[in-house]
Amino acid sequence: MELTLAPNPLHDQPQTLNINKVATLIGENGSGKSSILHSIFKKQIEEPSGTLQLICATSGQNENFSTFFERRLTSLRSRKDISDIDFSSLFFTQKDVRFLTFLAYTFKSNGLVFNFVNNHKAFKDQVSVKLKLKISVPDTYIKMYNKTR
Repeated sequence: MELTLAPNPLHDQPQTLNINKVATLIGENGSGKSSILHSIFKKQIEEPSGTLQLICATSGQNENFSTFFERRLTSLRSRKDISDIDFSSLFFTQKDVRFLTFLAYTFKSNGLVFNFVNNHKAFKDQVSVKLKLKISVPDTYIKMYNKTR
C-alpha cells in the first residue's frame, strides 16, 4: 500500500509511505502516529485493498482515531446490514485489548503475553485470572442465523 501524507505541523512537505507487509508506528506523544493511522484507515475505506488487513489497538488515549473508526461502525450498524461491515479492518479499544490480553494469557501458556506477565516484577504477587462477561447478540445476527437454518 502506498500512502501519501499531506504536509503537517511536524513535516512541511508531503511524505510517501510504502507499507508492504507489517508496519509498526512508534513515537512520542504528538509525533503523528494518529494522523498516519487516520490516513491509512481513511484510504482503506475509500479504496479497499484486497491484500491489506488493518488491525489497530488503542490504549484509550487516541481519541481522534478512535472517534473516526467509531463513526464508521455506527454508520454501518445504523443500516442494520452486517454484510456491509468490512472485517479486513479491525479496531480494538482499551476494553478489547484487556480481553485479548486475558485470552492470550489464559489459552497460550507458552506465549509472549503469559511469559511477560509471569516474569515482570510488577506482576510477581498479583497474577490471577478472572473472567466476567456480558454478551449481547444483535437481532441482525439472529435473523441471519435463522435464515440459514
